[in-house]
Amino acid sequence: MRSFLILWRRQLSAYLTQSGFYAMSAMFLFVAGSNFRALLSDSFQTPLSLGNLMFDSFYLWLMLLAVITVLAMSLLSEEKRLRTLEAILTAPVTDTSLVLAKYAAAATAFALMCAPLAAYPFLLRAFSLGGDAPDSGLLASGFLGLALVGGYYLAIGLFVSSLTRSQAVAAILIFPVLCLLFFAGVVQPPAAGSLAGAVLAHVPGARHIMDFSRGIIDARPVFHCVSGAAFFLFATVKVVESRHWK
Repeated sequence: MRSFLILWRRQLSAYLTQSGFYAMSAMFLFVAGSNFRALLSDSFQTPLSLGNLMFDSFYLWLMLLAVITVLAMSLLSEEKRLRTLEAILTAPVTDTSLVLAKYAAAATAFALMCAPLAAYPFLLRAFSLGGDAPDSGLLASGFLGLALVGGYYLAIGLFVSSLTRSQAVAAILIFPVLCLLFFAGVVQPPAAGSLAGAVLAHVPGARHIMDFSRGIIDARPVFHCVSGAAFFLFATVKVVESRHWK
């Protein structure tokens, strides 16, 4: 546990001491805020739910996937490039502790980036006249969906990062894969009605985040996110362990 906390703190510090992290956070919050303001203006003509105001934006989704890509692309690829991976693992650190610490640090950074979004409904109520209190249940449900999908995608990004020594190559691979998964349930797949279409329709993505934001909690995407993240973390551990076979 001690080694996990040390590695988690090391990776999180690497995020928090980089100006790029704050630039990305500012850009993400700017897009999110602009989206919230635009949808709020539209809601005067067509009433929108809290979930629509918070999460229903193509640009916000793209920015979200870009954030996950940036957080994940350097997790292990940079350690390989700098040849510090072997040095870390010569310490009393297990491969599993390393992978879980990297993942936990990326998830923490992702949570820090998304945390200010929770203030939007309360700011809306504070500056409105006689507005109702935001539905805390819907807000919690929406962020649960965001956390599940984000955690799943971070695990995919970490796995891809473990396969290469280049951050650029990792980013080029991660972003299109995440876009394909995220929008699979929104864009009708060519194989609609087939087994492939049915599988793609249940891949956690934009549609499921919107369902969660409306209070619709389906066990299938929850199971998919948790089991999928566990699978990719396990696969990443095996990739790291493969250095012993060389």
